[in-house]
Amino acid sequence: MEQNKQFAHLHVHTEFSMLDGAVRTDKVFKVCDELGIPAVALTDHGNLYGVIEFLKAAVSYTDKKADFLSFMSERRPFKVKPIVGCEVYMTPDMHVREKGLDGAPPKLNHLVLLAKNEIGYHNLVKIVSESFVEGMYYKPRVDFACIEKYREGLVCLSACLAGVIPQALLHKDFGTADMWAQKFKALFGEDFYIEIQNHNIPEQKIILPHLAALAEKHGIKLVATNDAHYIRKEDAKMQKVLMAIAFRSTLDAGEEDFTPLDEPYAKGVTPDFAETKVRAGQIFFLGDNRPISRDSTEVGCLYYSDIVGVVPEWAIKIKG
Repeated sequence: MEQNKQFAHLHVHTEFSMLDGAVRTDKVFKVCDELGIPAVALTDHGNLYGVIEFLKAAVSYTDKKADFLSFMSERRPFKVKPIVGCEVYMTPDMHVREKGLDGAPPKLNHLVLLAKNEIGYHNLVKIVSESFVEGMYYKPRVDFACIEKYREGLVCLSACLAGVIPQALLHKDFGTADMWAQKFKALFGEDFYIEIQNHNIPEQKIILPHLAALAEKHGIKLVATNDAHYIRKEDAKMQKVLMAIAFRSTLDAGEEDFTPLDEPYAKGVTPDFAETKVRAGQIFFLGDNRPISRDSTEVGCLYYSDIVGVVPEWAIKIKG
């Protein structure tokens, strides 16, 4: 499917997103290759536990006989390019440890960070490390100051419904959404993307036009993701088991108790998906599979480039 060459999965939760992800690192590259998808990112919740297994799986799928360290040092091209990232938990101040007014754990927002080169990878490690050492309170947390300190070499996506911009839009706080869009744009420049998703969740459909308008207003590119939590659609029941354990619930609980489970998997782009544009302009997807030259300063597994792509029907539908 040549159209899939325009698309890369950039929001993926593996088994290292504890009780929330079931994308197996040893299977995801084969599935992406079968779907014609040239790159896939690791974006587990708040941690980088799976990085080595993720990269080893990418090497093994490319060449089963290859020595991992030799493959990496030679910067050989991958069949499917691995992109290292993390969906971090954001809080206003990572050093403040207080519960909410009702005694509940403090509310956190999500933000996706992707390493685009070796500097970015090391900075991502520093951000995640500080989230555990200095920001741990229920979950490993970071704040804007921490991200600002280690921003070099990173690509930032505005994340899912739990992101600070989507949350502001859901609460009709358009001023706050606008402020954060400008703030991230000023920090990351062209490496900040507003993320759009469509899992048939009513709240997502409400904010999609607002996300597109926000991107248009500030000249920010859009990126479509599918927030993959498992590989095949038929794996949804397995995902529900994980979530039942996480929420201390049972399998006979109502579907409303869990994230909708029929959409967040490693989808491909089928041939009948037509090229689509939204009023904010052409959608961009990150990631390609170009080989890296030996004298490049970029690390092969972390390198990325922009590809103008098609928008899958499941990603966004905006009338307009």
